Amino acid sequence: MSATPSVESYSRSRTGTFARGDGFSFSARLARELRRTDGARWPDARYADDPVGFVEDVLHETPWTKQIELLEAVREHGHVAIKSGHKIGKSRVLAWIALWWFCTHEDARVLFTSSVERQVDEILWRELVMLIRRSGIELDCRPAEHAKTGLRAPDKREIVGLSAREAEAAAGTSGINVLYLVDEASGCNESLFAAFEGNLAGGGRMVLASNPTRTTGKFFAVFQEDQSVDNGGEWKTLTAASTETPNAKSGRSLVPGLATSEWCEARRTNWGEDSLDYKVRVLGEFPTNEERRMLTLHEVIEATGRWETTIAEGRLVIGDDPAGPGDGGDESAFAVKRGKKILGTLRKRSLKAEEHVETILALVAEWGVPGEQTVPHVNVDAGGPVGALVLAALQAFIWAKPRGQEPFTVSAIFSAARAEREPDRYVQTRDELHAAAERFIKDGGAIPPDDKLQSELHAPEWTSTNQGKLRATHKDEIRKMLGRSPDTFDAVALACWGVDSFAEHAAEVRGMVAREQSETQTRRVPRMDPYAAERTWRTR
Repeated sequence: MSATPSVESYSRSRTGTFARGDGFSFSARLARELRRTDGARWPDARYADDPVGFVEDVLHETPWTKQIELLEAVREHGHVAIKSGHKIGKSRVLAWIALWWFCTHEDARVLFTSSVERQVDEILWRELVMLIRRSGIELDCRPAEHAKTGLRAPDKREIVGLSAREAEAAAGTSGINVLYLVDEASGCNESLFAAFEGNLAGGGRMVLASNPTRTTGKFFAVFQEDQSVDNGGEWKTLTAASTETPNAKSGRSLVPGLATSEWCEARRTNWGEDSLDYKVRVLGEFPTNEERRMLTLHEVIEATGRWETTIAEGRLVIGDDPAGPGDGGDESAFAVKRGKKILGTLRKRSLKAEEHVETILALVAEWGVPGEQTVPHVNVDAGGPVGALVLAALQAFIWAKPRGQEPFTVSAIFSAARAEREPDRYVQTRDELHAAAERFIKDGGAIPPDDKLQSELHAPEWTSTNQGKLRATHKDEIRKMLGRSPDTFDAVALACWGVDSFAEHAAEVRGMVAREQSETQTRRVPRMDPYAAERTWRTR
């Protein structure tokens, strides 16, 4: 096969498309022209050994260096895995591979799946359908609306997409030309790979692709030295960093959708070049030293992945982490939670105490459900002078309402105080708040896509005191790590604290006392009793 150049060796033609440079031989160009696919009938074996040529000539796409390496690795090896940063064109190259296999192999069966359920229909299948339409390729069948129905030819060739759970159940998909494409493979269970491996006994291939978010499981294992084809293993492994894309290297937007130099630089600035987030999500390297992390990066990313499919049920709880009203300083942060789902987060700078009330009323109006049995509840960090003012404003607003018509209830949380719920296990209430957020995520809680929140959730570690109690990383240390205060995390932790029934009852009692005092002041005004004289002369 003739050498195929990378995108970096391409130059722009006058028409705005990529044209080959002088590095491409005349014979190679002529060979491509002689096997043009006008009027081709699939499957056509002319490109069976040339996936790069298929992508360029048939699909009219231009792969960049790492995509070319992956295409050629799938041609040469039965087991291929690629770990990568974000925005390297992973979904697109998997769609290329699926169509190449489908169009060039007899009895081709392609099954693609992902540990993130929405990835199958909303990203992978959408990419494949758009690719068919863009390229104008004439197939003997049409893609269905959903991946599960797939693309099925009259001769039984097929491309089907299933969630990881469905794919494991459909372990009977086998054959000499079966191809398994597994996206977000770092999050897939061992049983899925075991099912696929059993079906590869008669031939076929498996391709794994993922951001390297955890150091356990099959995806991590195949990148160990003893699994490499170079050391007698069966896996060909590749790494694609976001900093290697044509856009990032050239400083220009050569390929829409790929990571740009600006994007990479922003991640480096926000996360830090030595941070795990940067190494995993930009450089495509596995995380290290996560033993003491409260939440692993994989757990945080999984919580984000299940956000769209998690049903929000239960009482609305709002976490309010106040900051000062000045122009500088931290942001006031709010998190809205219902059941297993953080519905949304909000950050605002320079809020006065009264504006916290307005913000919470707006959040209740946005996320509340008319007629629900329980009113929303607010957990506010009331420590310090700022928190105390915000708490007073919230309470004053509630107490001014007629009983039973309060729009929300409120509890004061003093994060700097000694631990209250589990004093034998944690040092401060702040540590208990961290533990509440940790349990929420590990028990299946979902968080919205938010880079800031993800990095804040991943930053804290547990340390043990001489008394054997757990202490979370101090806020000042996290501020140094991230270059900012973890305000959104604090708001989420407050929302995960749930409704403290004792505190809620105490707040209600305080409200009753305030009303009673108001009524007492009214009763102190002298009033004439028209029946007083009658009681004076009553027989005793």
